[in-house]
This record gives sequence, structure tokens and C-alpha cells, in this order.
Amino acid sequence: MKGRLQRVLQRRRLVAGVAFCDAQLCVAVLSAARSGNYTLERYALSSLPPHEVNAGRGWEPRLVAQRLRQLVIEIGISGTAAVIGVKTGAVQSLRLEVAASLSGRALEATVLADAQGVLPYALQEVCLDFAALSEAPNAEVSVASGGSREVVIAACKRDTLDASIAAVTASGLRPIAAEPEGLALGRLLCVRRDRGALHSLSLVVLFEAGGTSLHLFLGAQHSGCYEWRGGVFVSETPAAKLAETIAQEAARLALQFPEERRELDQALLVGGCAGWLELAQRLAPLLGCPVARGNPFAAMPIGAAVNPGSLAEDVAALAVACGLAQSTFGR
Repeated sequence: MKGRLQRVLQRRRLVAGVAFCDAQLCVAVLSAARSGNYTLERYALSSLPPHEVNAGRGWEPRLVAQRLRQLVIEIGISGTAAVIGVKTGAVQSLRLEVAASLSGRALEATVLADAQGVLPYALQEVCLDFAALSEAPNAEVSVASGGSREVVIAACKRDTLDASIAAVTASGLRPIAAEPEGLALGRLLCVRRDRGALHSLSLVVLFEAGGTSLHLFLGAQHSGCYEWRGGVFVSETPAAKLAETIAQEAARLALQFPEERRELDQALLVGGCAGWLELAQRLAPLLGCPVARGNPFAAMPIGAAVNPGSLAEDVAALAVACGLAQSTFGR
């Protein structure tokens, strides 16, 4: 039965999202139909001792690779393409303006030259990716130049990624991309298709064993992040104190927007402690918006290999991994 299921999965295009959380490995495997709808085909979670994973830094790739390999064999996804999650704080994001007429190698050469002048590291020390956006909003458009447009650059130190890539490769998966967890979490917000969703201000709170991170979104665009690494521990902090701290930091993140646009429309709790109902109840009046557990599978079909009962308990822990798996479809 297992061999037959694996052959069925191999006939579909599958992508696995791999999230290295503070004390847990999270893997979500999705397929996509031509309509663009996703299906959760498989998932797996594995707890990790603190000495094996330390906020994605300083852990032993061999030990983590062994655990990840066990999950890969258990759910039958060897050889599957994988997108690796990176802590948002480990990624530097920059915005540059370039001539709108640039494309291909000319665009790449310009971006690399400009990035070298603003990044605090040599290009040889970083993994860098970029995406060209539409015309820059404040750029002067002239007939001669064709105007200018924005380019978003994401850069991460190579040594930060090397351990994750080594672990994923050794596990039998095929790493094809890496992405900040903040971008992955933004796909939680893409289930809303109405026009108002494009301008809604949302807060996603990610709980892990070693701390808490807040991610602010305008629509589905990541607009700010604040992390407590080794500061506020969810398991040791009373709900009232944690709710107050989250509300204060969320208000600071919202200061980047005009005063009339700083009110939150919703807040979602994800990660290992997102089922903490008491925290949600205390947060709602402080944030002035509905607070709910984030569920990336609310409108997503699930495959025959997924146990619905188990998934209901694990949805919040899989939010990052699910968003990572969605990132490469449609490219």
C-alpha cells in the first residue's frame, strides 16, 4: 500500500516546505492543480532536543539530518523538491531603484553592483536573490529612460544557510529554494480574495520554544518584524504579561503607517503555543481586533494519507512549512 501511494505521489508535482523551528522539525508536502488550488498530501513533525536546534544557529547538521531523514522515509517523500525556511531576522531586505528598461543579465549586474555598495558583507559571503517590481511610485518617468522601477533584494549570510542546506540534502530531499519565514506566513492571509484584504493590516504571532516573533502585514506584504530571541519565553511567561508585551510591540510596528491606518484588522496565532486560548482572549481587547489560531489548511483539500484528527491539532505548528511549500508553485 505504501509503495502504491508513493508512486501516486510521484506522478504529481510535489513541493515540501521544511521549517527548522526552535525545538521542532516541521515538514508540509503540497501538490497543486492547474487551477492553482493546493492539496496537503503529507506532513510530519518531530520534536528536537535544545542541543540539536538552537534557533536555526549552531546546531549539528548531521543529527538534524538523521531526524529529518526518518521523517522523509516515514512519509515517503525521498527526492521531493524542498523549500527551506530561514529566520526573518537573519535576512536583510533592501529596496533599490533601477532603470525600467533593464532586464536579464543587465538587470542582474546592476542589482549586484548596487547591493555591494549597501550590504555590510561582501557578495561572496551572502546568498542573494531579488525581484523586480512595478514602476517606482516616486520615480520621474521620461521618454528617454523609460522610467524606473523598484527591486527588492533579500540577502542572507551563507554560513546561516549552509547548515540547513546540508541537513535537507542529507535527508534525501532536494533543496531548490530558501525563503524567510515572514514571507511564508504571509500566505496565511492570501485566502481572502476580496478587495478589502489588499489593504487590511494583520498581525501574525509566531510562538516557538525559544521566543516569540511578531510579523505585521499590509495585505499579504510583510511590513515589519520584531523578535524576542531568548527574551520572552511563551512557556514561562504568564498570559497577561505576554499579551501586554505583544500589544505594545505591535503598536510600535504599526507606527510606520499613517495614524488613521494603524488599527489592526485581525491577528493570527501560529506555532507551538498558538492553541493557547487564554492568550487569544486576553489579546483581543488589547489589540482591538479579532484574534484566532492561524490555519493554513482551512480552505485546502487534504490527501488520503493525512489524518484529519491529527491535523486539527497540528495546523498552527505547520503554518510556516505550508507557506514555504506554496512559494515555488506558479513560478
